[in-house]
Amino acid sequence: MTLRKRAAVLPFLFLAVGPAGCSADSEPLGDDKTPIVECPAPTGPGTTHEKNIEADEVWKSADGPHIVPRSIAVREGATLTIEPCAEVRLGPAANLTVAYPLTPNTGTLIAEGTAERPIRFTGIDGGKWGHVLVEAPGVASFRHVTFENGGNDRSPFHATLIVRGKGDLPLYRDVLVDHVTISGSVGFGAVFTGVAGFKAGSTDLAITKSGSGDEPFPLRVDQNGVGTVPNGNYTGNGVDEILIAVEKESDGLRESTTFRDFGVPYRVAGQSLRVEEGPSGATVLRIDPGVVLKFERASNLEVVHFTGREAATASLVAVGTAEKPILFTSAAESPRGGDWRGLWFGKIPSKNNKLDHVRIEYAGADCKCVLAVCNDLTDHSSALILTNLPEEGFSVTNTAFSDIAGNGILRAWSNDYQPSFVATNTFERVTGCAETLPASSLNACPNPKPTCP
Repeated sequence: MTLRKRAAVLPFLFLAVGPAGCSADSEPLGDDKTPIVECPAPTGPGTTHEKNIEADEVWKSADGPHIVPRSIAVREGATLTIEPCAEVRLGPAANLTVAYPLTPNTGTLIAEGTAERPIRFTGIDGGKWGHVLVEAPGVASFRHVTFENGGNDRSPFHATLIVRGKGDLPLYRDVLVDHVTISGSVGFGAVFTGVAGFKAGSTDLAITKSGSGDEPFPLRVDQNGVGTVPNGNYTGNGVDEILIAVEKESDGLRESTTFRDFGVPYRVAGQSLRVEEGPSGATVLRIDPGVVLKFERASNLEVVHFTGREAATASLVAVGTAEKPILFTSAAESPRGGDWRGLWFGKIPSKNNKLDHVRIEYAGADCKCVLAVCNDLTDHSSALILTNLPEEGFSVTNTAFSDIAGNGILRAWSNDYQPSFVATNTFERVTGCAETLPASSLNACPNPKPTCP
């Protein structure tokens, strides 16, 4: 990574960056004919680090490369500071950990380069190495850092950067990434697990040339951490999708968050992505225009799991546009109706729920539910299930239901007020009812029960 400066300021640059181990070359010249300033390649034998860091330490660029042949830890409250332009070379399966093992522990890692003087983590002799792990309550800051060829470890993730929280809320957010590139990871580029997310202010994360086998994705993040994912580039990997790992299905998403469009889909892995009432009040999941959510078999999106008669405070706001609709779809390579279970709204759905310019396709897997409807049905599986009459204001508009094995919208309540969603949406290749018929306020149904119109 280089920065072009005009010749008139070169004397100043030599003085300013000399102590950090960087130099200015008179050649080659950049496109604008000015000299390029960059970090010099390490030429000396470097410094080998084989002991845990339990007192404050600085790895200077001038003492590089910094060689870590076996795993070491930053712990006991120590701070490891890595200077701009420093290069860290790790041995096969060697890890650098913070506040781990024997937790609870503490430690801090500061690796803050600049655009002109980046920091580099790579393998000894260009080989593979393990990972950098930050364990709560550890602290880390990575600015202008490149991680190359990591993930060669025995963790279940084969990831280059692993951040592990305490396993419960509040969300652990003490790791900052700013202009960080992860390249060539054996598995995931980065994993945020145990209810962990990126620190506020994180930006410009690039993960590329990473992923293989069962870990082909650039990024794996807990459901509560999805909204902290920074802008960046997540393409050029085994599978260019951000994996949402529902680690504790019963916990659910309990802090309001937004799923932003990064140009690659999100994938919900195997369980229900739940939006539940949080400890600090109403929980809102907002989904930005253009977002694609892919669901693996047996997974679904639930806005409050339970079916009680109380008003739900959690809500889903999925508002796309005609040009950038929101897509809920199957994660299967050859998708078909019934691949995933669809959307479920428990309790009395809030008036704050809003779906507009959304497409729901290939849903209708077994909902494992029996709900009160007045149609002659043996299967209640549906793309969208309402377990009670929603509050007035709940809306589903400009939404396409396509290739559904089962019903489009299951209206499962007993009330004489029976709002319809057919006129404001479209239904294509739905094997059941476009929408089902609810019972009256006396729980009465027509006799015989009608089939779908």
